[in-house]
Amino acid sequence: MSGMATQDDYTFGLMYSYAHRFWNVNGDSVSLTEIANRDDIHLMAIVWDPRTMTVLPDTGLSGEIY
Repeated sequence: MSGMATQDDYTFGLMYSYAHRFWNVNGDSVSLTEIANRDDIHLMAIVWDPRTMTVLPDTGLSGEIY
């Protein structure tokens, strides 16, 4: 985990790794994301409830990288 922060009832985490294939699982939908030519890293943000350790799948979290 690259960084973490807590706001109100939620904890946010930012993770990164080398570019790699991964599966997106959204309800009943499953899709493979392949590595594209210009991909350098895999960056992922997650949100969870620190009291129950439950990951929240759809929070509307967004970010910008400069």
